[in-house]
Amino acid sequence: MKRPPGAKYETKLAILLYGGLALVPLGFLATTAVYAGGTLRLVASRGEDVSMYLLRWVGPMVTLVGMIMAGSALYIGLRQARQPRKGEGQLFRVPNVVVIGKEAYDKQLRRLFEDWEFVESESPRFYVKFQFSDEEIREYETSLETFLICGEGSRGEALIQGRWVCGYTAQVAAPTSHPYAD
Repeated sequence: MKRPPGAKYETKLAILLYGGLALVPLGFLATTAVYAGGTLRLVASRGEDVSMYLLRWVGPMVTLVGMIMAGSALYIGLRQARQPRKGEGQLFRVPNVVVIGKEAYDKQLRRLFEDWEFVESESPRFYVKFQFSDEEIREYETSLETFLICGEGSRGEALIQGRWVCGYTAQVAAPTSHPYAD
């Protein structure tokens, strides 16, 4: 089964963010260790051994690289969140997905609950959260029509293009057991 791309990209973005956040305190720790060790070595050698001070650039450089990594991950993530979602690339027909949640927000990022709020609010955005057959959960933006078709808890087939759900068809099936059966 072909699945829509994107999970690997999000994993790389998370690694970039968390890796950068881990490097920042590591750089501060390295800076402190080098300056403290260099000072102690300089005092112990009475000004003759300055070898530790040659490494003083390592700590600030690690901190700077960590800040650049985390900042670039935040920039990329915020840029993607602000641009309008649209279908790009190949259209994927993904069978056997479960709708585990759906949410709507207005321009001020207030959550919308009622149908009349969808019409009255300014540029609402609709999101549907799917669980795929391999237990992965992903959220996609969609139109009002598709949003209303997707019932929470329903199982069906989704048409996904990029980060956009183009359509959804629920599977109608008979229950596997009768609630009053022995």
